[in-house]
Amino acid sequence: MAPTNTQSPAAIGFADGSASNAAAHKPALDKNYIVKHWLQPGHVGMLAAPPAHGKTAIVAALCANLALGHSFAGRNVCRTAIYYLAPEIPIGVKDRAYPFLIGAPTATTHFYVVDRTPDFLNDQHVDGIIEDVSNMKAKAKTASALVVVDTTNLSIGDADENSSSAMGRVIRNAHRIAREAGCYVLFIHHTAHSDSSRGRGSSAFGANADDIFLLQRPNQGNAQKTVLLTPTKQKGVQLQSAISFEIDAFKVGQDIEGDDVTVPKAVPLADQASASPTPANSNRAPRTKSTGEARQEDMLRVLTELHNEKPDAWHEVKLLQRLAGDPFNSSRAKADSLRVAVNRALGSLVEAGKVEADTRRFRLRSKVVDNDQGQRQID
Repeated sequence: MAPTNTQSPAAIGFADGSASNAAAHKPALDKNYIVKHWLQPGHVGMLAAPPAHGKTAIVAALCANLALGHSFAGRNVCRTAIYYLAPEIPIGVKDRAYPFLIGAPTATTHFYVVDRTPDFLNDQHVDGIIEDVSNMKAKAKTASALVVVDTTNLSIGDADENSSSAMGRVIRNAHRIAREAGCYVLFIHHTAHSDSSRGRGSSAFGANADDIFLLQRPNQGNAQKTVLLTPTKQKGVQLQSAISFEIDAFKVGQDIEGDDVTVPKAVPLADQASASPTPANSNRAPRTKSTGEARQEDMLRVLTELHNEKPDAWHEVKLLQRLAGDPFNSSRAKADSLRVAVNRALGSLVEAGKVEADTRRFRLRSKVVDNDQGQRQID
């Protein structure tokens, strides 16, 4: 008599129990995003441009708005911690973010610029980036992070960017960072000298990236310095329409001799609605919390971070409006709507005893009491 195989049919062969029936699957309605339909956690992307097209200005502007949780170029965003690897021009990145971060306290704005040179072929560097990003997310209390590598050719050690094996390993390590740290990794890259429609070097890099964005000028006689950011590849979403930017000079003051000092500022042009897929039916993801609850949580987050930096300080409503994160984005277009939304959230927090008010100023309730275990906590 032949021996009896006691294993389940689903637990033998190559699949070894990992096969699932597609008929039981339903597409997710509420997907996580950093920038809706553009940047998704766990992905790796490349932004390629010729020199002097404003790529750092645009990415720094995006990062500044993500760190604040403010919508960007009409796109919905989630507040995101930023880990910007900028060994070449760390001050230049901060200069380009400055117009968007004026008045934002460091306690509430998690935008970190790293001036060390990374090597994505070095496992210790990759492990260190994963550890840094994970710790940064915990500190910022964000669900995701954006890692920017500016530029690609400075992140590959002594390797040749034309080597398919080296660039394939670089992109695999970037995917590992994105997966294990729960972040998006964006490489800033140069276009090829002979073909401005693709990134320089081995095609293995772009072929294995989830998303590719191309930055170009619409025409060569462009006195306004307008550039067009066009997605040419996007994984998991419908390919989006391009966004136009102007690279302006933002005045920050005057030097000792009275001459104006300016920094580049990337300004998204108005009336650019994102191309969203048409739903097949009226299915909608269930809301996990109301808008009011989400806004109260966000305002409590802002006041807690400010309290941790300066425990006794009172904070004006205008500052709190400036620091309000992504739950307030639907009201941000109109100053009165944002003021009402922030005041309503603050009023609810005062009524709940979590925040105290002094006319038009607010702070986290800072009365300290002893609990049953003799530990001290904020009441």
